[in-house]
This record gives sequence, structure tokens and C-alpha cells, in this order.
Amino acid sequence: MQPTYLDGRNRFYCDPARAGCGYIHYENPVPGVGLLIEHDGQLVFIQRGHEPHEGEWALPSGFIEIDETAEQAAVREAYEETGLQVELTELFSVHSFPEGPPRSGIIVFYRARPLDIGTLQAGDDARAVKLFTIADLPAMSFRTHREALDRWRVVAPNSPPALSVRNATE
Repeated sequence: MQPTYLDGRNRFYCDPARAGCGYIHYENPVPGVGLLIEHDGQLVFIQRGHEPHEGEWALPSGFIEIDETAEQAAVREAYEETGLQVELTELFSVHSFPEGPPRSGIIVFYRARPLDIGTLQAGDDARAVKLFTIADLPAMSFRTHREALDRWRVVAPNSPPALSVRNATE
């Protein structure tokens, strides 16, 4: 594999003229999910336990694993980071982050509601988990999370989630 300029981009290429196979390595964005978990007019946030943005508040989120749907990943991430079993209520927004971190990606945000609020419990890579009202939402470093929240501030008070997003395996 050697760095080569192909199709208007720098890519790694296995040149068949040099006894290679002709393979082109495409570095595509990684897919992720985020959640706006709503409970009594409040949203669930996690305080990040690791970089990037360790110690800062964020919406529960994470990457989609190879063997799961986006919906399954969202439900899993909610449980891993907050201890909550959730029902997805709406596919809310999709955002790209070509700037990273750590690399280019696409994040799909869902609105969700807890099946039972129980006890919020930080887990996985979360240091803390907390409910915030719309009046006291914390500052966040992730641009995509801010964009989803900006949209939620406008849409959510006028449009409570009604439909459940069906899991792709159902």
C-alpha cells in the first residue's frame, strides 16, 4: 500500500503495476448514535469520563457496533451510559462531523423515553449522569450535540414524541 492521489483525494493504494492487487483503501466516516432521553420535561446528560472532552457534559452517545442496527446501538448506549432501559420515540436528526474527534463520522440522534426512570447510574465511559431542565442545560463541546439540542429546544416543547421507532429486527 502506498499513498496515492486518486479520485481527487489522497488514498492508500495497492498498485497492480508494482505487483499489487489494485485495492484502494477508503477511509469512510464511522457511524454513531446519540440520544435525547426525555423525562418530565428534562433531558438526561452524562459527564464524560474519558477524552475527548473528559469531564464535560454530553448527550448519551456512542459508536454503532458491527453486528447491530442504529436503533439497537442507541438502546445499548442508553443503558451502558445511564443505566436506563429506553424506548426510542423518534428518529430526530442526523449530523456529520468530518472534523472528528477522533475521525470523521456521522451521528444519528433519537428522542427516547425511559421505560422506568429507576436510578440513573453512570456507567461505561460516563463519570456522572444527571437530568437537566431546558432552562439549565449544560454547555457542551461536541458541535453535533449542540446542534441537536438547538433543534430540540425548538421542536420538543411543541411536539411531544408519540411514535415508537421499531427495532429493525422486529
